[in-house]
Amino acid sequence: MTGTVDEPDRSVLLLGATRGLGLGLWNCFSRDGYPVVAVGRNTAGRTRFPPGTMVAANLIDSVEFAEVQRIVREQSFGCVVYIAGIWESQPFLNVPGDEIDHIVQTNLVVPLHISQALLARIQPGDRPVHFILIGSTCGLDNEGTSMCTYAASKFGLRGLAQSLRQCARTRPLHVTCLSPGSIQDPEVAVESQGARRIPVEDIYQIIRVISSLSEATLIKEVVVPAMDDTDI
Repeated sequence: MTGTVDEPDRSVLLLGATRGLGLGLWNCFSRDGYPVVAVGRNTAGRTRFPPGTMVAANLIDSVEFAEVQRIVREQSFGCVVYIAGIWESQPFLNVPGDEIDHIVQTNLVVPLHISQALLARIQPGDRPVHFILIGSTCGLDNEGTSMCTYAASKFGLRGLAQSLRQCARTRPLHVTCLSPGSIQDPEVAVESQGARRIPVEDIYQIIRVISSLSEATLIKEVVVPAMDDTDI
């Protein structure tokens, strides 16, 4: 469906939306009246989600991911946010090979395929689409984390954002890598989370600002550490 640049598309696709930051963003977008399609796999034990269309899918399952790719290729979205991300469960030296593969697949390979599907969907003259890749301060140069696989995949995500912008030069696809530091878990009491962490609402407001800018403006990268983050 081809639109015009003066008719912004308010629909949002959230990939990795059933827990943590993703679930928090889903709450925020729905609260403010945005039509949301939310993709996630951790639905066990939940009977209610925020308003929107829920797509239960494991992004590294080839059959279930094929349905997600179909949605990306066939539906119109003004903003697509890739939030899904996992990290190693133990010190890097002890991480099994299949866990390393799982992390890289989720954090980097899947968004590569989503990027390809978006490029196939968006054509010159279409409405602008904002593609927000949620990175991490762990993916910055010389950041102090010891989570080697996680850091490598998030560093690669920044590279994906840069290279995708080159592929999309003739298309209205605005690609931004948003790298936050310590974020509040919206499902855990704030008092129990220790040092000051970034509220999900702040990340939401940043995404709203990015996606509300004119087609002439590009935000390439945003780094958002928490005030008490001392490792960057």
